[in-house]
Amino acid sequence: MSPEHSPQILLQRILKSPLFRGETPHGALLEYLCVQTQNGNHDVLYEHDIGVHLFSLEPGYDVNENPIVRVTAEETRDRLKQFFATEGRREAIRLVIPKAEYRAFFYEADPATVDTSEEVSGLAEFWAPHWQSPQPTLLLHGELPGEAMPIAEAYAAAMIAMTFHKEDQRLEMLPAGSVDDESLSRRNLILIGSADSNRWLARFLDGVPASPIAERIAPTQTHGWVTLLTAPVVEDLLDAARFVISRESLDRTLAQYGEGGFPPFFRLSITSSAER
Repeated sequence: MSPEHSPQILLQRILKSPLFRGETPHGALLEYLCVQTQNGNHDVLYEHDIGVHLFSLEPGYDVNENPIVRVTAEETRDRLKQFFATEGRREAIRLVIPKAEYRAFFYEADPATVDTSEEVSGLAEFWAPHWQSPQPTLLLHGELPGEAMPIAEAYAAAMIAMTFHKEDQRLEMLPAGSVDDESLSRRNLILIGSADSNRWLARFLDGVPASPIAERIAPTQTHGWVTLLTAPVVEDLLDAARFVISRESLDRTLAQYGEGGFPPFFRLSITSSAER
């Protein structure tokens, strides 16, 4: 087996993917299970012991009262399935955490399940954090008095929605004023508009940008992936929207980042010609 297809290299690719990078416990759990399984340390691969060693819980804690290990393991299994169905569909070896177990195993993939088509496009790479997530994305747009929506924002939101629909991806769309903090907890978000029309943008923007931007913010304990589309003049918001649905523009931008792909967080300044 070539080095690029070794279990160790595959694990690193998984940990760097949008599904596992960022401030989430899933990558830490996956790496811990892989290392302990490969080292034969099966005596520590129990729910209680993982909680103590990896999640810093007090020895003797009740696993039924605090099921963090069980829940994180199940979410990690789901994320692995998502990875091999999307970004990792070309991998010659696979990684699995068997149901109801706390061990990780590598195995050779059935050749019939390995995708040999062309590489993933810049469009798929740009939207990967949203499209590969098990959670649906919520698009929040700005609004004017009387529940009206700025025309430029309406067109921008429609372009994003149509792209998600063509790629068979889930997307909910709501005005910014219709949701509260609790309903957005850990949700993946697309925020469109300006700080004046969209109050959620004000939480993430540090002043008005000098040009249209597309910005990605990595997950935290309070929210999932966040993508911002905004501009100093509302009409220029269309430039940002056109950029993030353009295969040509995103392919060109992805090439600038190299093999590592889009980083977990970034800000792209966009000109009227949809160039970075």
